[in-house]
Parts: sequence; C-alpha cells; structure tokens
Amino acid sequence: MAHLLEVKGVWKFFGGLAALKNVSFTYDGGILGIIGPNGAGKTTLFNCITGVYRPSRGRVYFKGRDITGLKPHKVCRLGIARTFQIPRPFGNETVLENVTAARLFGGAGAVSIKKAAEEAMEVIRFVGLEGKAGVRASSLNIHERKRLEIARALVTRPEVLMLDEVASGLTPAEVDGIVELVKEINRRGVNVIWIEHVMRAIMRAAERIIVLDYGEIISEGPPEKVAKDPAVIKAYLGEEYVA
Repeated sequence: MAHLLEVKGVWKFFGGLAALKNVSFTYDGGILGIIGPNGAGKTTLFNCITGVYRPSRGRVYFKGRDITGLKPHKVCRLGIARTFQIPRPFGNETVLENVTAARLFGGAGAVSIKKAAEEAMEVIRFVGLEGKAGVRASSLNIHERKRLEIARALVTRPEVLMLDEVASGLTPAEVDGIVELVKEINRRGVNVIWIEHVMRAIMRAAERIIVLDYGEIISEGPPEKVAKDPAVIKAYLGEEYVA
C-alpha cells in the first residue's frame, strides 16, 4: 500500500551548495513536525514537495503518484496546500476576497463565485477571522495574517496541509491559539506537516518530529525522544532547552 507522502533520496543543489542531502522519509498522516536551525533546509524541503523547486535528485510521491517537479498549482489541486513563512496576501483586497480567490483558483473543483465566497466565509469563521472578513488584508496584524494564510490554504480542501512557521513572531497566548487551531484542523481530517521554531508549540502538537541540520535528517521520532537526542541538543535545542 502506498504511503500518503514519500520523499525518497531528495537532494537540492544551489550552484555547488547542497541545501538538501539525500533526504528520505515516509508520512501517513497526523501532525508531523519539522525542526532544525536556520538554513537547515526545512523550507527548501517544502519547496521540493510542493513544486516550487524541482529536486536535483530523488523523487516525491503522493499516494503513490510521482509528483516530482509538478507545478505548485497542480500539486495543490492534488491535495497538498501550504503556507509561507512571510504571509503575502493581496493587501488591497479584503480577507473574504483573499480566501475566495484561493478557493476559485487553488483547487477543490470548479465552483461559482457565490459558492466560493460561501465556502471562504466558512473557513474564515473556523480560523477565527469572522470579524475581519470585510477588512483589507493590509490592515491585519501579524497574528491575523498568519490565520489568513492558514485560511487560504484550507479553503482548497487539502488532504495534507503544510505549515511554515505559523507561530513565529506571536505572543505566548497567540501561540497557544495556533496550537489549538492546528490540532482542530487535524481532528477534522486534514493531515499536517509543520515547520516551526517555537518549540513550545511544535512539541505540544506534533506526534512525530523530523530534525534537519545542514540539509540532512539527523533525528526523527516522537517529541520526547527527539528532545533527548544528543545530536539534536548539540545542533539545535541546546542544553538550556533540555534543562
């Protein structure tokens, strides 16, 4: 039986620099965390999975289908949606218009503009932005923009949602809210792969964690196992975190 997602021997070179080095893993659902230092290759890995980059070597499979090098919009329509580290909504458009556009052009089958707006509003309520639906995206604060970014991805009805640092830059209370939102997304049947630097968030949410360092997987397993791995402590967490 095919895995939901399989990354097999993926390398990515930029000139002579290998940003990813023979990365391989399988994923069959739940909440998977990906952590590691800045420059470890985390976002490059997301880009190789979602079609932003084509791997220099290796393959990516989704439900047994080879999606290596497919364009991002095609990957999205197959059922993999993502957010970005820096939200870039259409600033002059409202929250509702931003999410409606994602529904119209991001996948999940053709619908009328009216139907797309109805579905968009449902997702906006779910992520807690109902009171901001008619507000221009440019006026949102960072927390609200993060939630808008999640809404734009969710409205495409993904089977796998890939989140890139959605808790970064937020207050502790806002981080707690994002953790609960991600858990609820997963409870509703959407699988989540989450890159995050905020350890209190990812350690509470993820069932399994993969650690990247210099483009290589140096550890993977349950959060409690990864947090005690000497290689992870040395490369990323530090003795202070463990203490």
